[in-house]
Amino acid sequence: MEKESNAALKSFKKLSHQRFSCALDADKALKTWLKSYREVGKSDSEILKHAVFKQSGRPKLNQQPDSYEYQITGLLYWSLKNREQRLQ
Repeated sequence: MEKESNAALKSFKKLSHQRFSCALDADKALKTWLKSYREVGKSDSEILKHAVFKQSGRPKLNQQPDSYEYQITGLLYWSLKNREQRLQ
């Protein structure tokens, strides 16, 4: 059980570092991930919007971003009922 939870944490960390081109892609990836790890629940998850500029360095004042990228954040939890059932 500990190996599964560590694998889920590692996988979610990898997913949360990934950036997506639109919010729908990020949401779809999160739903696919949750289907893979049914024993894990999520809370306080949100999709962050990051501005992307093509030029390197600090953007000028009031400069509009060239595009946006989206990133998943959130917290994971394991149900105590599922844990007790597995221990029995």
